[in-house]
Amino acid sequence: MFSWMKFRRSSALPDDVQADDIHKIIELVMDAIVKDNETTMRELVERNLIDDDFRIGRSKRSVIHLAASFGATNCLRLLAKRGFDVNSKDIGQVTPLHLAARNGHKACVKALVADFHADTTLTDCNGFTVLHWLASNGRTQLLNHTLLLGLNCDVIDTHGQTLLHVACHSGHAATVEQLIEHGIDVNAQDNNFMTALHSVCKFGQPVCASALLKHGAIQLLDKEGKLPINHALENGQKECVLLLVEHVPELMSHVLKYTLSTTADFETSLAVLKHLCTSRNSFTQAVVKETVSCTLLSGQKLLCTSGEFAEVVPSFRRLALLLSQLLAGIWNDDELKLDDMLLQLLDREVDTLQQRERQAASTEELAPRIMLAVRGMYQLFQARMAGSARECSGRFLEFAQSHASAFHELVRVCPSALLEDFDFVLNHQELMKVFRPAVLQQPFSSRRQWFNERLSALHEQTATPHPDAPVLIVDRNNLLQSSCERLKALDRGDVATPFAIEFRDEAGHGHGVKREWFALLSKEIFNPDYALFELSPDGQSYVPNINSSVNPDHLSYFHFVGRILALSLLHQQTLPVRLSLPVYKHLLGLPPTIQDVAMFDATYAQSLEWMLGNNIDDAGLEMTFSVEHAAFGDVLEEELIPNGKHIPVTEENKRGYVQMLCEWKMTKAVSAQLNAMSGGFSEYIPPVLVQLFREEELALIISGETNIDVNDWRQHTEYRLVGFDSEDEVVDWFWECVGELSQEKRSLLLQFATGSPTLPVGGFEFIPTSDGMAKFTIARTTTDHDLPTASTCFNLLRLAQYDSKDELRTALDTALSYGAEGFSFA
Repeated sequence: MFSWMKFRRSSALPDDVQADDIHKIIELVMDAIVKDNETTMRELVERNLIDDDFRIGRSKRSVIHLAASFGATNCLRLLAKRGFDVNSKDIGQVTPLHLAARNGHKACVKALVADFHADTTLTDCNGFTVLHWLASNGRTQLLNHTLLLGLNCDVIDTHGQTLLHVACHSGHAATVEQLIEHGIDVNAQDNNFMTALHSVCKFGQPVCASALLKHGAIQLLDKEGKLPINHALENGQKECVLLLVEHVPELMSHVLKYTLSTTADFETSLAVLKHLCTSRNSFTQAVVKETVSCTLLSGQKLLCTSGEFAEVVPSFRRLALLLSQLLAGIWNDDELKLDDMLLQLLDREVDTLQQRERQAASTEELAPRIMLAVRGMYQLFQARMAGSARECSGRFLEFAQSHASAFHELVRVCPSALLEDFDFVLNHQELMKVFRPAVLQQPFSSRRQWFNERLSALHEQTATPHPDAPVLIVDRNNLLQSSCERLKALDRGDVATPFAIEFRDEAGHGHGVKREWFALLSKEIFNPDYALFELSPDGQSYVPNINSSVNPDHLSYFHFVGRILALSLLHQQTLPVRLSLPVYKHLLGLPPTIQDVAMFDATYAQSLEWMLGNNIDDAGLEMTFSVEHAAFGDVLEEELIPNGKHIPVTEENKRGYVQMLCEWKMTKAVSAQLNAMSGGFSEYIPPVLVQLFREEELALIISGETNIDVNDWRQHTEYRLVGFDSEDEVVDWFWECVGELSQEKRSLLLQFATGSPTLPVGGFEFIPTSDGMAKFTIARTTTDHDLPTASTCFNLLRLAQYDSKDELRTALDTALSYGAEGFSFA
């Protein structure tokens, strides 16, 4: 704050003030102006301490500038009478009159104009006159007073802008009305041929636009050939668009032509059209009918093989998406019969495709066109499924089912479309039933990539932002229970973010610790003490224990297991679990078959096959829709259907009976456990997404590859620090030792170095770290003969300089015996 703001005096000037004491003089000048103290100002002038050339500040303003700016009328009059130039200009060509007008000082304006005849035509560096300043700042009363003094309201600035232009630009509606009352030309054009209506439409001033339209504003072309409504459309000024169309209904065709064009911004156009549709029913009909008409016309061009595909694609995509957004919740199209028109159009084209299936060239030409048209159709049908994002439109589903074979052919010809125009099938369980055979024909690597991309996109929407990653602190000695409790405390948004794991009272942290946590949990869930799983009859995999209810919390744990399986997919971690394929089938929502039963009980499967191949009415088996099983020494009978023990199995109903036996044998006996597991799994991953895979593929993604190929390992290894490279003697000994290890020992070594005993699909090339993929790396320690150490977060194994292969082998064996779990060696 300037010291003059604190300066207070009422007496005459001090005698000791000299002309060269500029700082003191400025304090006295500002004090006089703030107080409008004519006496002080007179003495400053009479003692020749100030004159017309005395300038203050970077703008180089005179004392009379400051008086006008602060509204010090008495000082201003005194200065003007003493010969100070009322038309003086500062560095920006601003006059005292400009400042008085801009700041709304009526008395100063009146004195300058009426009494001292200040030049009202002078302009500042922006071309503004005093009247422009009044209009621009919305000084309506002062402007009116000034105009009543005889000033011309048709004055223009150096850009040809009238007072109406600048008032409209700033949105001063009262000023606009005042100027119109004074007879200003509402259609006057500036140097760029822009009218005030152009300005309000460009900058979104609907109140001003209404006033202009009420007083005769019309659509004129500016220098760029644009009408006011063009500026409103380009800038998304939907209120102004509505006003213009209400005032001149014929402009609707102009609006539709612009918004439906591929050159217009999509979101801006959609906002304008939606606003029109929600304002008047007549506008809704006009907008939707024209959009439907253009969409159908574009669809016909799309499906016409004589047309240029690349040219029509952007138009059709835009129109279909626009129409789908407009139809959502605002229009009942019974009158338009849009469904019927689309169905008839696509039915005809799909029939054409089926007729051409033997003509490969024709099919390849037509297929992408039909697929894009089908996507547009899906969008339109789905638009009216308000609030049912996961539910597919019944009419579209019926259409898809009736043309399933044709759709499979489309995907065969254009497999990439499953990620592009046909990616909507991944949103709906019902559509996946139609498309799954075609989906499964695609390469496993492509489906895995699609799965990861869609899963990442899905969880980006739900992830909870955290400055630091959430940390789960678990107890190594009570791993299952502590992990279950800690994971339950996290919401879905937390698990979608890269959370961290720490073992209580241990120093280790980072990506390697998380991998070890997944690996240890994979062992713990099969711990017999929990009675959750038991070895299946094949002796190679595990199934839920039919008697798991001996553990009262068994369903909570099964729910937790489902969550862990889903987390492994979400964070692309492998779990060395060996669940039976029927368990994965249940996660995929697929029914078990006799072939599944045969994997675990060949004799039982053979008996089922015999039933299907022979007439059981002649066999006298006397079976019913029930089954017996042992539980804790007792034999229990369970009905397969309500009242099943009283319903006999006959030749006519035997197939249903066999299927029920398959389901009971593989899943129903443990349905509560499997349902709990599926419930936990689906909390994090939509069931429809995993249907991209067969059950054995899902098992591979979750469990990883257990066969460790030494050549693959060596091929994807890097070497770091001085003294080691791929041809180093110690490195050769290391790979020879690895080659001599059993698969079990190789898994231990892999876990020691990376935190996980299994590999992701694709092998060593795809080993992850917290920052993405990183190759397995071997580095040299700074001392000789030490045991190997590892940094699992970076897939890094450190080896010392050993004197022999035997010494290295012994060191490896020792490290694996004591350091395969935990991070004391890291």
